[in-house]
Amino acid sequence: MNLLVKDKCFYKKMAVIAIPISLQSMITIGVNMTDTVMVGKLGETSLSATALANQFVNIY
Repeated sequence: MNLLVKDKCFYKKMAVIAIPISLQSMITIGVNMTDTVMVGKLGETSLSATALANQFVNIY
């Protein structure tokens, strides 16, 4: 474990993987939030349908 903590190459590789994944997640959350805000004015049924669709997107 001590060897892993001092390995800077490992952290660079992890950052290359983690940064695009976190950016994609933030974009998806932003789009889902925008959908919910836009549909929120249409009523409770439409809002729950949007929330259900967002759950499937998160699972996918």
